[in-house]
Amino acid sequence: PPLNTSTRSTTATTGSGSGSTTSQRPPLNTSTRPTTSGNQPTTTASSSTRVTATSTSHTTAATATSSSSTTPAPPYRPNVFQLLTVHPELSLFGWLLQATGWDLVLEREDTRTLTTLLAFTNDAGRHIKWDTLTRDDLMDLASHHILPHPVQLGELERFNRGEDRLVPFSGEALRVTTHPTSRMHYAINSARVADGGFLGTNGALHVLDNVLLPAALRERFATQV
Repeated sequence: PPLNTSTRSTTATTGSGSGSTTSQRPPLNTSTRPTTSGNQPTTTASSSTRVTATSTSHTTAATATSSSSTTPAPPYRPNVFQLLTVHPELSLFGWLLQATGWDLVLEREDTRTLTTLLAFTNDAGRHIKWDTLTRDDLMDLASHHILPHPVQLGELERFNRGEDRLVPFSGEALRVTTHPTSRMHYAINSARVADGGFLGTNGALHVLDNVLLPAALRERFATQV
């Protein structure tokens, strides 16, 4: 609506006379107030509202973006197969898992695939006559190094005492003993536990300095590994 200048003048005079309202209500700056002409509606209030709303939404969006950007990302945890990729000395064992399809099973983020890998080193694997092994032989060898449940390093003691049996997917039980020269103090069959305790999202990884051969394969090698 048109500005009522007579009312504004009275208010200003009253404020000036009493000295009590000047600080509470500053004079209106008419030079910056937009005017209307003809039948055009006044848009000052609605424009101000839109500017305020837009400013508020931008501020809210910026605050949300700032909050999300400062939220730390969860730590990366590889699965048990991915643990092999950070150990180049276990690449031969990783190849065995890929050749037999075990890698696809071990990469599943599923509680039904909680396992333990007993991975032999590349140096240990060089003693194997790989060119004489069939696909079934490779599957038996891989299955002999995978336990169907997670076993942490400290849990090997109960197998050493005979309180439980360490049986891999091959079905042939493994023997756990203490070994005075083993870095981790344990041996599994003829292989010393050289390193271990690596935990992934779906299992554990221990490193052996020898290959665990199932009984059928031991008979086929001239030199027992």
